[in-house]
Amino acid sequence: VFLQNPFEHDLGRLIQMQAYDYIYAPNQRTKSPRSHSCLKQGTHPGIANTGFYYLSRNSKTIKSITNYTLWNCSKPDNKLDDQKLFWSELRRQIEQQEESWHHCNASNGYDAPPNEIMENENATGVAAVGGQEQTWLCCLDPYVYQIGQKTKYERNTEDLITFHANWVKGIPKKIDLLKSIPAGWNPDEWEQDAR
Repeated sequence: VFLQNPFEHDLGRLIQMQAYDYIYAPNQRTKSPRSHSCLKQGTHPGIANTGFYYLSRNSKTIKSITNYTLWNCSKPDNKLDDQKLFWSELRRQIEQQEESWHHCNASNGYDAPPNEIMENENATGVAAVGGQEQTWLCCLDPYVYQIGQKTKYERNTEDLITFHANWVKGIPKKIDLLKSIPAGWNPDEWEQDAR
Protein backbone atom coordinates (compact mmCIF):
# COMPACT_ATOMS: atom_id res chain seq x y z
CA VAL A 1 0.00 0.00 0.00
CA PHE A 2 1.40 3.40 -0.95
CA LEU A 3 0.80 5.82 1.93
CA GLN A 4 2.88 8.46 0.17
CA ASN A 5 4.23 8.65 -3.36
CA PRO A 6 7.47 6.59 -3.21
CA PHE A 7 8.80 8.34 -6.31
CA GLU A 8 8.84 11.64 -4.39
CA HIS A 9 11.06 10.11 -1.71
CA ASP A 10 14.05 7.75 -1.47
CA LEU A 11 12.96 5.42 -4.28
CA GLY A 12 12.58 8.26 -6.78
CA ARG A 13 15.90 9.82 -5.80
CA LEU A 14 17.73 6.48 -6.05
CA ILE A 15 16.23 5.72 -9.48
CA GLN A 16 17.09 9.21 -10.77
CA MET A 17 20.74 8.67 -9.82
CA GLN A 18 20.83 6.00 -12.55
CA ALA A 19 23.42 4.21 -10.43
CA TYR A 20 21.52 1.15 -9.21
CA ASP A 21 20.61 -2.09 -10.92
CA TYR A 22 18.46 -3.35 -8.04
CA ILE A 23 16.75 -1.29 -5.35
CA TYR A 24 14.88 -3.36 -2.79
CA ALA A 25 13.05 -3.28 0.52
CA PRO A 26 14.60 -5.44 3.26
CA ASN A 27 12.44 -8.13 4.82
CA GLN A 28 12.97 -6.79 8.34
CA ARG A 29 11.62 -3.81 10.28
CA THR A 30 13.70 -1.28 12.19
CA LYS A 31 12.90 0.98 15.14
CA SER A 32 14.77 4.03 13.85
CA PRO A 33 15.65 5.60 10.48
CA ARG A 34 18.63 4.26 8.53
CA SER A 35 19.50 1.70 11.21
CA HIS A 36 19.28 -1.48 9.11
CA SER A 37 22.62 -3.19 8.38
CA CYS A 38 22.11 -2.70 4.63
CA LEU A 39 22.38 1.06 5.18
CA LYS A 40 24.77 1.09 8.16
CA GLN A 41 27.35 -1.32 6.73
CA GLY A 42 26.33 -1.34 3.06
CA THR A 43 25.75 -5.09 2.99
CA HIS A 44 22.87 -7.04 1.50
CA PRO A 45 20.67 -8.81 4.08
CA GLY A 46 20.82 -12.31 2.58
CA ILE A 47 17.15 -12.21 1.60
CA ALA A 48 14.84 -9.29 1.03
CA ASN A 49 11.26 -8.48 0.18
CA THR A 50 10.66 -9.04 -3.52
CA GLY A 51 7.17 -7.57 -3.26
CA PHE A 52 8.44 -4.01 -3.71
CA TYR A 53 11.58 -3.32 -5.70
CA TYR A 54 13.10 -1.65 -8.77
CA LEU A 55 15.14 -3.49 -11.41
CA SER A 56 17.20 -1.75 -14.06
CA ARG A 57 16.60 -3.08 -17.54
CA ASN A 58 20.26 -2.38 -18.38
CA SER A 59 21.87 -4.96 -16.11
CA LYS A 60 22.72 -8.29 -17.74
CA THR A 61 23.40 -9.74 -14.29
CA ILE A 62 19.98 -8.79 -12.88
CA LYS A 63 18.30 -10.09 -16.06
CA SER A 64 20.15 -13.38 -15.61
CA ILE A 65 19.01 -13.68 -11.97
CA THR A 66 15.43 -12.84 -12.92
CA ASN A 67 15.40 -15.41 -15.74
CA TYR A 68 16.86 -18.03 -13.40
CA THR A 69 14.11 -17.27 -10.87
CA LEU A 70 11.28 -17.47 -13.41
CA TRP A 71 12.65 -20.67 -14.95
CA ASN A 72 12.91 -22.35 -11.52
CA CYS A 73 9.48 -21.10 -10.41
CA SER A 74 7.95 -22.82 -13.43
CA LYS A 75 9.44 -26.23 -12.61
CA PRO A 76 6.70 -28.63 -11.44
CA ASP A 77 8.86 -29.99 -8.60
CA ASN A 78 9.88 -26.53 -7.29
CA LYS A 79 8.97 -25.97 -3.62
CA LEU A 80 10.50 -22.49 -3.17
CA ASP A 81 8.86 -19.13 -3.78
CA ASP A 82 10.24 -16.49 -6.13
CA GLN A 83 11.75 -14.47 -3.29
CA LYS A 84 13.90 -17.35 -2.00
CA LEU A 85 14.93 -18.36 -5.51
CA PHE A 86 15.87 -14.80 -6.52
CA TRP A 87 17.97 -14.15 -3.42
CA SER A 88 19.57 -17.58 -3.51
CA GLU A 89 20.82 -16.91 -7.04
CA LEU A 90 21.80 -13.32 -6.18
CA ARG A 91 23.89 -14.55 -3.22
CA ARG A 92 25.48 -17.27 -5.39
CA GLN A 93 26.53 -14.73 -8.00
CA ILE A 94 27.87 -12.32 -5.37
CA GLU A 95 29.98 -15.11 -3.84
CA GLN A 96 31.38 -16.02 -7.29
CA GLN A 97 32.33 -12.46 -8.28
CA GLU A 98 32.38 -10.40 -5.09
CA GLU A 99 34.57 -7.65 -6.56
CA SER A 100 31.95 -6.76 -9.19
CA TRP A 101 29.10 -6.20 -6.67
CA HIS A 102 28.56 -2.93 -4.81
CA HIS A 103 26.00 -1.82 -2.22
CA CYS A 104 25.03 1.66 -1.09
CA ASN A 105 25.15 2.75 2.54
CA ALA A 106 23.77 5.73 4.45
CA SER A 107 26.94 7.79 3.98
CA ASN A 108 27.80 6.74 0.41
CA GLY A 109 25.15 6.40 -2.26
CA TYR A 110 21.87 6.91 -0.42
CA ASP A 111 21.50 10.67 -0.71
CA ALA A 112 23.79 11.22 -3.71
CA PRO A 113 25.41 8.91 -6.26
CA PRO A 114 28.12 6.65 -4.78
CA ASN A 115 31.62 8.11 -4.69
CA GLU A 116 32.89 5.34 -7.00
CA ILE A 117 30.40 6.38 -9.69
CA MET A 118 31.17 10.06 -9.26
CA GLU A 119 34.87 9.26 -9.80
CA ASN A 120 34.26 6.94 -12.77
CA GLU A 121 31.29 7.73 -15.00
CA ASN A 122 31.51 4.23 -16.50
CA ALA A 123 31.05 2.47 -13.14
CA THR A 124 27.61 1.13 -14.02
CA GLY A 125 27.17 -1.53 -16.66
CA VAL A 126 30.32 -2.88 -18.31
CA ALA A 127 33.02 -0.95 -16.53
CA ALA A 128 36.73 -0.56 -17.05
CA VAL A 129 37.31 -3.11 -14.27
CA GLY A 130 38.60 -5.89 -16.47
CA GLY A 131 35.59 -5.40 -18.76
CA GLN A 132 33.41 -7.07 -16.11
CA GLU A 133 29.89 -5.77 -15.43
CA GLN A 134 29.60 -3.96 -12.12
CA THR A 135 26.31 -4.53 -10.32
CA TRP A 136 25.00 -1.92 -7.89
CA LEU A 137 22.44 -2.64 -5.16
CA CYS A 138 20.71 -0.34 -2.72
CA CYS A 139 18.14 -1.04 -0.05
CA LEU A 140 15.27 1.25 0.85
CA ASP A 141 15.13 2.33 4.49
CA PRO A 142 12.83 -0.25 6.15
CA TYR A 143 11.81 2.33 8.74
CA VAL A 144 9.69 4.08 6.10
CA TYR A 145 9.29 1.24 3.54
CA GLN A 146 7.81 -1.22 6.00
CA ILE A 147 6.65 -4.80 6.00
CA GLY A 148 3.92 -6.36 8.15
CA GLN A 149 5.58 -8.62 10.70
CA LYS A 150 2.96 -7.96 13.37
CA THR A 151 -0.80 -8.26 13.48
CA LYS A 152 -1.27 -4.65 14.64
CA TYR A 153 0.66 -1.56 13.65
CA GLU A 154 2.24 0.17 16.64
CA ARG A 155 3.96 3.41 15.67
CA ASN A 156 3.33 6.87 14.29
CA THR A 157 3.02 6.65 10.53
CA GLU A 158 3.54 10.25 9.38
CA ASP A 159 6.79 9.31 7.67
CA LEU A 160 5.70 5.87 6.43
CA ILE A 161 5.92 5.71 2.63
CA THR A 162 4.86 2.16 1.78
CA PHE A 163 3.53 -0.76 3.75
CA HIS A 164 3.59 -4.35 2.53
CA ALA A 165 1.59 -6.85 4.62
CA ASN A 166 3.73 -9.71 3.39
CA TRP A 167 4.08 -11.63 6.67
CA VAL A 168 0.35 -11.83 7.31
CA LYS A 169 -1.55 -14.72 5.72
CA GLY A 170 -5.12 -14.47 4.49
CA ILE A 171 -7.07 -11.54 3.10
CA PRO A 172 -9.10 -10.80 6.29
CA LYS A 173 -5.92 -10.66 8.42
CA LYS A 174 -4.18 -8.42 5.88
CA ILE A 175 -7.18 -6.07 5.85
CA ASP A 176 -7.21 -5.94 9.68
CA LEU A 177 -3.51 -5.09 9.73
CA LEU A 178 -3.91 -2.39 7.08
CA LYS A 179 -6.85 -0.90 9.03
CA SER A 180 -4.63 -0.63 12.13
CA ILE A 181 -2.30 1.82 10.37
CA PRO A 182 -3.30 5.39 11.30
CA ALA A 183 -4.06 7.30 8.10
CA GLY A 184 -3.59 4.01 6.31
CA TRP A 185 -5.97 1.96 4.27
CA ASN A 186 -9.66 2.81 4.64
CA PRO A 187 -11.71 0.13 2.85
CA ASP A 188 -14.81 2.37 2.75
CA GLU A 189 -12.93 5.08 0.83
CA TRP A 190 -11.36 2.47 -1.44
CA GLU A 191 -14.72 0.92 -2.31
CA GLN A 192 -16.20 4.37 -2.93
CA ASP A 193 -13.28 5.34 -5.21
CA ALA A 194 -13.62 2.07 -7.11
CA ARG A 195 -17.22 2.87 -8.11
